[in-house]
Amino acid sequence: MEDIEERLSRTSSDLGIDQFKENQFELMKADVGDLNISCVLPTGWGKSSCYLVPGITDFEDTNRTIIIIQPTVSLQCDQIKILRDHNIKFLLFNATNKKKRLYFNRDCTEFNYNYMCPFIFMTPESFVHYYKPLIVFLNNANKIRRIVIDEVHCVL
Repeated sequence: MEDIEERLSRTSSDLGIDQFKENQFELMKADVGDLNISCVLPTGWGKSSCYLVPGITDFEDTNRTIIIIQPTVSLQCDQIKILRDHNIKFLLFNATNKKKRLYFNRDCTEFNYNYMCPFIFMTPESFVHYYKPLIVFLNNANKIRRIVIDEVHCVL
């Protein structure tokens, strides 16, 4: 059986990541190890790889999702394109998504587990106004691996 470093390397390679920036691989290992992580890194550093690669690598074993809160749909689209290109499932919740009733009951307090996937993307507005009960529900069911706030201006 492959160890976690081999699995992370294989997933990275599958996504076209051939080289890591300083400490990037260590951050991925910390993520899979369920350590609490706080990173403030510059634009273009490859932060998204630090949660996308472990999320893909670890999902089959854990069946737990990563909630990614991003302020703009364009940021979401960049990452979603990578996932689509590699046939990796995700859910997207923002003002453009009209299908949320497929996944939840009326008040978003119950989730249809048939749609469980490695990543759930949402904007801060959709989190605050619609999906906070979903986060509580998934957390109580131990289905959240991590909550990522990608872009620090989402935090006050």
